[in-house]
Amino acid sequence: MGIAVRGTSTMAHMGIESGNPTKAEEYKSKTSKEIDLWLCDELTYRDLGSVVHYDPRVGWSSDKAARHTMTNTSSLIPRKANENDWLQKLEHIEKVRKPQLKMLAGIDQFPKKDRLRAKFFKRSEEYLTEDYNYRQGDYAPYTTFSGPFIRLKVRQSDNMFGDHDLFGFTYMSDYGLLASLNMSSIANIQRALQQAFNFQAQHGGIWYWRPEEPSRVRIKNIIMMAHYPNGNEPLVYIQPNKQITAAYFIGGNRLESVWKESSWTKWMETTGTGKLYLKYKAKIEVKKPKKSGCWWDWDCF
Repeated sequence: MGIAVRGTSTMAHMGIESGNPTKAEEYKSKTSKEIDLWLCDELTYRDLGSVVHYDPRVGWSSDKAARHTMTNTSSLIPRKANENDWLQKLEHIEKVRKPQLKMLAGIDQFPKKDRLRAKFFKRSEEYLTEDYNYRQGDYAPYTTFSGPFIRLKVRQSDNMFGDHDLFGFTYMSDYGLLASLNMSSIANIQRALQQAFNFQAQHGGIWYWRPEEPSRVRIKNIIMMAHYPNGNEPLVYIQPNKQITAAYFIGGNRLESVWKESSWTKWMETTGTGKLYLKYKAKIEVKKPKKSGCWWDWDCF
């Protein structure tokens, strides 16, 4: 059968294929990306791809969090981040973190401030929401920490890494035709992917998920929209003949190649070469003559 997968970062691939555990679905902390280097002073470039748990606000550190007397929130700053918190962080990044990153990794290209600001508030909310659960709540018996990294107690010496989220399975004979869950072979494939060191699937395909709680319905909708043609996250689609393509979910039980429609270009904005192509394409369209039928008409070529 074919396998459609939600992509993960290149750095996470390296961790997975080295045999590190992948993030269990119960853990809502995110896989670290380059932007996290600016928000957490304890991260280095080689840590990217691992699952992190930190509060991006100035004054937080993993040592302080570990020593902190647990309260009902167990957070060092038991309130939502506000605009003043962000301005303090921005000043810290410009004066402290930017010189550190330039010295440690040669990174001095400052991210777009609106994107950095959005990630700051997202990481802060994520930390505040999950911290009690990890340290004192339902997942405390299974969770431990090492610096800003969240780990499983059964694998205390290894970071967790972002997993390959399964989207669905397709029939072998037809490109992109999603198979129903009642096929016996799906359970066998699922089990094999969970046990494989270089894959380690943690849960079933998102397409098969039928949540009932409003919050989980909302999560699924957000995930699914990212994989539609107007989204920027194509699926990695692996067919039995080992052909690998980028594909969009177009509704119902169908996937289609991202190349099927010339208007499906949003995903290109996430790649270096894609950005260059779109920039070049826009210039060509601006220069294109409005008249037709002449030897200088672009349509003649």
